[in-house]
Amino acid sequence: MRSKETRLERMNKQLMRDFSEIIRDDLKLPESFKLVSVTRVVLSPDMSTAKVYISHLKDGETVPAVTALNSRAFTIREMLMRRLSWRKIPTATFFEDDSLKKGFELIQKIERLSKPADVSAEGTGQ
Repeated sequence: MRSKETRLERMNKQLMRDFSEIIRDDLKLPESFKLVSVTRVVLSPDMSTAKVYISHLKDGETVPAVTALNSRAFTIREMLMRRLSWRKIPTATFFEDDSLKKGFELIQKIERLSKPADVSAEGTGQ
């Protein structure tokens, strides 16, 4: 017997695939929205709502994408109804996922911390 956690994880993965395909193929959105990626889906325990985290490849384009997707949440839910044979189809709310940006900034900070050690060693040799 599988645990409830495993079932939710499988459902989250399925929703992630479906939201990605709907955004990429089915919605009539500008071409720049095709660069949107669904990074994570969190389905509520009662399966009535889903938090969908998205990111955009271009910096500063994620917020307009989130706004556009939230305005079309009802249409996206209707498209999910056609794809899934679940008893409950969750209502989606889209959020900006800045974890990739934070990770990149962290890597840059680590690189900056390692560079001053090299510069100071060169400065003492002159």
